[in-house]
Amino acid sequence: MKQYVILHKVDGKPALDIAHQLESDEEMWIVTTTGHRAYPADKWAITDLMLDDTTSLQDLMDISSIPDGWPEHFQQAERAVAKKGTGLNIMDFIKMPEPVIKLRRRI
Repeated sequence: MKQYVILHKVDGKPALDIAHQLESDEEMWIVTTTGHRAYPADKWAITDLMLDDTTSLQDLMDISSIPDGWPEHFQQAERAVAKKGTGLNIMDFIKMPEPVIKLRRRI
């Protein structure tokens, strides 16, 4: 598995991660450390990436190289899917046993 340093968007900001490309019909990238899908705007094979004293990884993170509308690493909905309080209440499914009270009478 060939590893790459990829430039992608996370929360609208450029981020560098280590990723690998899956062998499939479509181009699919996975961040190696988390297993999340990534959408690299640029990539560099780790074996080919040689930095001299004047280049840093920060120099590679250029937000202008990521096109507008590029997919995010974590895509969030603009609004909540359900209103607060309308979701599933787990307590509806848990049956609490009725307490058994044994009364002992004195005679």
